[in-house]
Amino acid sequence: MADFFKNINLWGRRIIFFFIVLISMLLLLLGISIYSGKRMAENIHRINEYELPSIQLIEEIRQGLALEQATLLSFLLSKDTVERAVLIAQLNEIIQVNNEHFQVLKGIVKPGYETVIYNELILHQQLYSALVNSFVSSKSEMSAEISVKEISVLQKSFSRYRLTINRLAKMNLNDTLEYIDNLEMWVQNSGVAASLVTIFIFLIIIILAYVATQITKRQRKSNELLKIQIKERKRAEEELRVYSEELKHLNENKNQLISVLSHDLRSPATGLLGTAQFLDSNLESLPQEELKKFTGIILHAASRLLDQLNETLHWIKAQSVKEVFHPVPVRVNTIINKVQMLLEENLIQKGIYFYNHTEPSHKVFADVNMLQSIFQNLISNSIKLTPKKGSISVDSKKEDKCIVITISDTGIGMTKEAKDKLFTKETKSTTGTEGEAGTGLGLCLTKEFIEQNGGEISVESEVGKGTSFHIRLKKAF
Repeated sequence: MADFFKNINLWGRRIIFFFIVLISMLLLLLGISIYSGKRMAENIHRINEYELPSIQLIEEIRQGLALEQATLLSFLLSKDTVERAVLIAQLNEIIQVNNEHFQVLKGIVKPGYETVIYNELILHQQLYSALVNSFVSSKSEMSAEISVKEISVLQKSFSRYRLTINRLAKMNLNDTLEYIDNLEMWVQNSGVAASLVTIFIFLIIIILAYVATQITKRQRKSNELLKIQIKERKRAEEELRVYSEELKHLNENKNQLISVLSHDLRSPATGLLGTAQFLDSNLESLPQEELKKFTGIILHAASRLLDQLNETLHWIKAQSVKEVFHPVPVRVNTIINKVQMLLEENLIQKGIYFYNHTEPSHKVFADVNMLQSIFQNLISNSIKLTPKKGSISVDSKKEDKCIVITISDTGIGMTKEAKDKLFTKETKSTTGTEGEAGTGLGLCLTKEFIEQNGGEISVESEVGKGTSFHIRLKKAF
């Protein structure tokens, strides 16, 4: 561990050194960029402020001078009065424009040119302008004629003036090209310097990345190991929680099964055994009516015991091995009719009126076997808790996305405390109006089946007035 921290300090000093070098190179690059940018800005300003406007004006002066010379010669050689008047007007206009261009050029001429070519240009411009004005004044009359010598003098003055303008234009163009070359050189040099500094910075960054990798490598391994340990611990805790829940569930099922076997099944079996023993001991002495009475008791007790045993086995099967779940569209009316046929004997024995008011068109999306078990458990419960000559009715209605099936009876009803525990494993079997027994598991299993089919169940009950179960199941489309 001490060596580890020692290595960290060593690498830390190296990082500080490389960081200082990196900052220095960045400052150098910034200085180069600022200096290069300033020089390039100066050259660009010079080109935009002096060179380009000068080139444009000189070209306009050259074109204007050529036009002025041509117009002047046409005026001097013309014999037509009207034509001479038009030409003299055009000539004056051209001279005015040329003078204006020349004055603008004087305002933007580059410092240093005034004492060289510019002074010579001013001299030739003044001489040429004076000569032009003299010719225009002296040759205004139609009778005035121009000699070859005068034309020669005019052309020589024009040539010297034009030559000076051409020299100025050439020098201006050379200066502009020189500034452009300087710009290109600065851009190229700046690019090379920036590239070198960038490469150096890139190398420094690579070194820093390598150093940082070396520093964090061991820490990363430690973090990964810690994450793995935390993940394994969480997985173990989750498995332990699942096992604990399963164990708790199994323990609850075991206790419930022991309660059923020890009370709900053992008591009827004990009574059945006692009756059978009494009948066996007194078989010869009992009259025929008493014998028939005891055999009826045995038959009834055996039938109840079989029902309780079947209910218990059904519950055990549902808890240990999940039943195959295969939902399909099914008509509620058809299932109710089938359950009514299965429970017809129970209804007849107690004289209970059964009414199936479900709509034949109402279909739900559910598992057929589970749906039959749901209705059979609920209707059996209603038969058990409804006195003789009572009634049970089954109705159905559509809601938004479900079908609501209501099973109502005129039975003994139940208290609020009993209703709150109705669908839990804490509920105890209630003895029927004719002494019918049960395991107490039927309603708990019914609720599980309804929820597995995506539905829900609720109950309304009042002591002495009966009970209504409301089952909401998905509507089949």
